[in-house]
Formats: sequence, structure tokens, C-alpha cells
Amino acid sequence: MKRTTCQFSLFIVFLLFLSTCVREDSLTTGKYSRFFDTTGAVPHLQMIASLLDVKNDSSNFVSDFTKAYGYPLWKDALSFRTDDRIIFAVPIKSVDLDSEIESVWFFSVGLTRTDYQIFTRREITRTIDDWVEQNWVFDYFTRTILHKEPSSGLDFYPTTTIKSRTMVVIEETTCVHAFVSVGGVEDDKGWHCWTETYEIFIATPKPGELEGEGGSGSIEHGTGGGITIGNTPILGTDLRLVAPNASSILQNYNMIKENWETLEKMMVKIKEKCMGESLYNALVGILRDSKINIKIVSGGSSYDASSNTLKLDLSMESNQLFHELWHAFQALYLGLDVFSKSTLNQEVEAHYAQYLYVKKLPGYKGSKWEDMYAKDPRLNTIKDLEDYIDKKGRLYPGITRDLFDFYFIYTVGVLEEHGYGDKTIYKYDDSINDIDNFTILRELTKKC
Repeated sequence: MKRTTCQFSLFIVFLLFLSTCVREDSLTTGKYSRFFDTTGAVPHLQMIASLLDVKNDSSNFVSDFTKAYGYPLWKDALSFRTDDRIIFAVPIKSVDLDSEIESVWFFSVGLTRTDYQIFTRREITRTIDDWVEQNWVFDYFTRTILHKEPSSGLDFYPTTTIKSRTMVVIEETTCVHAFVSVGGVEDDKGWHCWTETYEIFIATPKPGELEGEGGSGSIEHGTGGGITIGNTPILGTDLRLVAPNASSILQNYNMIKENWETLEKMMVKIKEKCMGESLYNALVGILRDSKINIKIVSGGSSYDASSNTLKLDLSMESNQLFHELWHAFQALYLGLDVFSKSTLNQEVEAHYAQYLYVKKLPGYKGSKWEDMYAKDPRLNTIKDLEDYIDKKGRLYPGITRDLFDFYFIYTVGVLEEHGYGDKTIYKYDDSINDIDNFTILRELTKKC
């Protein structure tokens, strides 16, 4: 009987111990799940929280963070846009239920790195002699999220939203009008705005097109740091799986998965041709760890050598992407100074390389492109270069350099008359002699 009692007592102690462990684990799990609860948040912040969760596995910063500041309210964040970064302001709710929003976690999202910093109402640096300018966001969150009147008395008129839409970009600017009411008199504290930008680049194949592609930080809490994301975009899609070829040489933080898939199809098509594969491999080699930026535009594609940016139009096809990639390699290979002083020379070579590419595509015969090269003065003149030089940029037997030089100058004149006449952009360098204008063509077709 005594033995049974002892076993029973030990069993009770075991149950109490187990219950304590389970309860403590539950509390810990609850704290973490609350901290990383991104339900309703934008994909960018969901991915940031996911990366921070991984960091917490090794540094366990959440406990200290919540004691010092509270819990981030991911879904209630505001976003601000700069030229090349997105800034997210994530309000932090204190564990003190009577507290206002006293801390905001700012994330500055770039192409491959996200920097972050916590700002508190108490510690914020007064870089502007304007209390409202420095503190309005804390009061705004206090009113809109906690539904409490901030001690400052700052209030906001209903939001004003202005939408600006182009063919591929939607910008949504939201403004709040701040004021303090004293004795029934409203003291105007000005307007405060933030802008969210959405880029839309969804390919829609068009009937009659030749290719049918269409257009298409360990974390030290409160001291700042960074999260290195590498090749995985902050949106959570591993581009190495979605677009291994395109993402190896191109970058655009905001572009959606479907657009990467479209670019990948075009890149694969380009690589199917010897000259295209050579161009791609040459770009991979010369870019090394850098990439070409992508910016979505309307009204035609182009390459901006000064910023190493491809401006891609919605209606682009693979041969047009090929053309712009050719310009990118020209600028990287020759150097910005040489390229900028001979942009018209480079156009002739890029046009001819594009012609050689497109004429080898299945379905070229009878296509709109064949018709364009036959009837369009600029394209027809480019096409006729094949009467003087071969597909590797070498003169045919019997064609003298003087004769080719004459035709090359004629070609330059035709381009100037048909879309390339702006001499501030398209510059002709007459010190580059005849066949030397096709140096890159010869370089990239050595093995073709």
C-alpha cells in the first residue's frame, strides 16, 4: 500500500512538472507567434518578419525587444517610396496598455539588403526644428490603431487619396491633415503624405507577333542593422527557381513573379541562338556580382548606360530585349566614356545584331518582322549591311574598306533621318573606321 502511494505521489509530481513545462513553452510560443504575426501585412513585411524569425533562432532578441518596446503591428505599417528604396514604418504597441504608440520600426528595403532602425518618441533626433514634423507619425498611429487621443492633442482630418495611373504604374498618395484644437480654435499643423507605388508588368500575347511573347543584419535591437537577402527577393519568391537566367543578370525589387517568368522565357529563347548565348554568357562574366537594373516604362524600350538600367516597354519581344542587352554589353565592354561618345555607331551594330538574331527565329518567313525589314527605311538599310559583311562582322571578299565605309556612313544618315536625329543622345564618332564599328559582333560570334 505504501509502495503504491509513493508511485502515485511521484506520478503527481511528474504531471505537475510536465504541466509547468508545457505552460512555459506555451507562453514562449505565444510571445513569438504574436511578435511574428504578419496576418494582413503586405508581402514585403511578411518576408522581413520571416527573416527576423530565423535570426531570432540564433540571437533570441524577441524577449528583450518586447520588454524595451513592445510588439510590432505589421499589418498597420505605412510605406514611403524613395528613388530606389521602399521605406516601411511599422508601429510598435507597448505591453503597457495605457501607453500611446511610442516606437516605430523603420525598414529601408533595397534590392539586396534591408536596413532597419527603431525610432522612439523619446530618443528621436531633432534634425528639424518642428515638433510636429518629427512626431506626427506616433500620434497618427495612436489615433488610427489604438483609437486613443494622443497627449499632444494632435488630430487628423480624414485621409485624402490621390491615384496616378499610367499604363504600367499605379501610384497611390495618401495625405493626412494634422491640427490641434485649442479652445475651439484649430491650429493647422500641415499636411503629411506617403506614397505607395505599384508596378504592373503583365504580359499579354498579341495576335500576329512573331514569338507570341507579348510584353512582359545578428540583430541588435534598437541599434539598427541589416538583413542580407542575397539572391532571394524580399517578396519571398526565390528567383533562382522562377527565373534562373533572367535573375542572374537583371534586377528589379518590385517586379512580380509573372513578369520574371515572362522575362525568363525570352532569355531562354535568346540563349537558344549561338550569338544570344554568347551575349548572355559575356554579360554574366562582365557583370560579375552586379546586375542590370530594370525599369518598366511605356513608349518603347531603351538602355540607360549612365545608370546601367534597362527601360522595358510592355510590348517588348525577345529580339528587342536582345537589342537592349547588346547595348548593355557595349557600354560595359567599351566603357561609359567611349560608349557615350559613339552611341549612333553602337546603334548600327546593335541593329544589325538584332537583325541577324530575328531572321534565325522560327516563323520569320512571312512574319511582320520580315515585312518591316523589307519596307521600313531604317530596318531595310540595316538589313542591306549583310551585302557587305557576314554574320560575324567580317567583310565579304571583294568588299573594300572604303566601299563599306561609304555604306556605313550612308546607314548612319538613314538612322538620323528615322528616329535617331537627336544629337544630344545619338552621337557619331567618325574616328571609328568602317569595320571597327563591329568589334563586339566579331567578339561574340567567335565560337558561332
